[in-house]
Amino acid sequence: MSEELRDVCARASSEVLIVSPYVTKEALIHILGEIGDDVSVAVIVGTRSSYLEVKKAEEFLNREISVRLRGRVHCKIVLTDNEVVIGSSNMTVSGLERSHEASIVTNDPNVLSNARSFCKLLWEGAEYKEQYYRYPDIVGMPMDNIFVTSLKNLPSLVLELAKHAEKSIIIATPTYTVDAIELLLNATKPSTHVEAFVKVDEKDWGERGAISDPWAIRLLLHKGATVWDVPLLHAKIFIIDYKIALVSSMNFTNQSFKYIFDAGIITKNKNLVDSLVEFISRLRRRQVEREAFEGILASFNAKLPFILASAAQKEGDHFSDEEDPSYSEAEVKDVEAPSYTYPEHAGSELNLPLPPKPLRRIRSKVPRIRPADTPPEGVVLIGRKPLIEYFKACTFLFLNERKSSVTIKARGRLISKAVDLAQMFRHTVIKNKGIKVGSSKLIGFDGKIRDVSFIEIILYRLS
Repeated sequence: MSEELRDVCARASSEVLIVSPYVTKEALIHILGEIGDDVSVAVIVGTRSSYLEVKKAEEFLNREISVRLRGRVHCKIVLTDNEVVIGSSNMTVSGLERSHEASIVTNDPNVLSNARSFCKLLWEGAEYKEQYYRYPDIVGMPMDNIFVTSLKNLPSLVLELAKHAEKSIIIATPTYTVDAIELLLNATKPSTHVEAFVKVDEKDWGERGAISDPWAIRLLLHKGATVWDVPLLHAKIFIIDYKIALVSSMNFTNQSFKYIFDAGIITKNKNLVDSLVEFISRLRRRQVEREAFEGILASFNAKLPFILASAAQKEGDHFSDEEDPSYSEAEVKDVEAPSYTYPEHAGSELNLPLPPKPLRRIRSKVPRIRPADTPPEGVVLIGRKPLIEYFKACTFLFLNERKSSVTIKARGRLISKAVDLAQMFRHTVIKNKGIKVGSSKLIGFDGKIRDVSFIEIILYRLS
C-alpha cells in the first residue's frame, strides 16, 4: 500500500489532499517523498498527536503542509489532481505496511469530482450535496463506481443492499458492536448466508476502550454465520452476491453507524469485485467455531470485574489522543482545535437495537440482580435466568458486599448451569473451596414428593 500511495502522490501536478484520522511522521514522509516542489499539500487528521506528527513531517520535508483537525472524521482518502485513493488505511506505518487493508485507486471523473467536493466540505465547510442511493439506483446506473459517505448513504445503503442480497453477504470489519450487527442481520433474508471476517481480540473488548463487542460475534454465530478471525485485519469490505461491493472506512459499530464520518466506493465492476473476493479468500484461515467461542467469551466474562476499561461511547470527538509517549500531555493539549460545524450524519436518527447492558461497567455499577429467593448471607440460587445474571449476582456479593465466600446452589436440571457459573471464575482470584452433592425431597405442583439431586459450590476470594 505504501508504494502505491507514493506513486499516486508522485503523479500529482498541483495538489495532494490527505484525509486520515491517524498519521505518523514516517508514513507521511514516505508517501510525499517524490512530489514536486510546486505541489500543494493539505492534511485532515482526527487527533492532536497526529496533528503534531504532520508538523514534524513538514519540518523534515522542508515544505509547507496545511493541516486541519476534525475529530469526527474517520475517512481515509488521498486525493490528487487526477486520481483518488479511498479505503481503510490510515497514513501510519502500521496501516501502510502491516495490516490487511483494502483501498480503491481510481481516476473515474465522477468519483474524483464528488470526493473533491466532500473534502472541501471537511476542510472549509463548503457546500456538498450528496445523492441518496437505493438498490435500484445502484443496479440501474451506467457507471460502475459511486462515491458514498456518511452524509447520505452510510450506513443506510449497506442495509438496503443487505435486504436485496439473495445468496450471500460478505463483511470484513475489524471492530464491531452487537447493535450494528443485529441491525444488519435483521435486514438480511433468512436464506442469505453471511460470512464475517473480524478480529477476535480481547484487548479490543476491554483494555482499548471496548471498541469492539464480543456479543456481536456470538450473535453472528448463533444466527448461522460463518466467522473468521483475522488478527491483522483493518479492511472494511461489504459484498453481496459476488456482484456489488463497498470498500470504505466504515466499521460495523454504533459509532460508525450514527456519529463518525466515513467514505467509500460502491462498485459493480466485475474485475474489481472479483479481486476483492480473491483478497477475502486468502483470509480464510482461522474459523471461529461456536462452541470454542463460548469458552473464549466465558473466560473474558470472568475477567470483567477486574478490567479497568473506558466507556465505549465518548462525548465530543471520537478519536481520543493516543497517549503517544513522544508527546507530553501539555504538548498535545496545546494543539488548538478550531470550531467546526459538522453536517448531519445520515445515521443520526437510526434506531439501533438496544444492546445488552455493558458488562465492562460491572465493577463500578453492579446492579442488584438476584433471584427473589436469594438469602442475604451470600448464597446464589440458580434459576431460569440467563447465566450472566447469576455471574453478576456473585460478583456483587464479592465486590460490593465484601463477602469472603459465596455459595452457589442448584437442583435438578440446573446443576450443570451452576457448574458452568463456577467455571466462569476459574481465571480470576475467585477459587473453588468445596462442592457438596446429594438429593433432597421436593413437593411438585401435582402434590407428589420426588427425590431431586442438588449441588452446592462454595467459592472464595483469595486475599
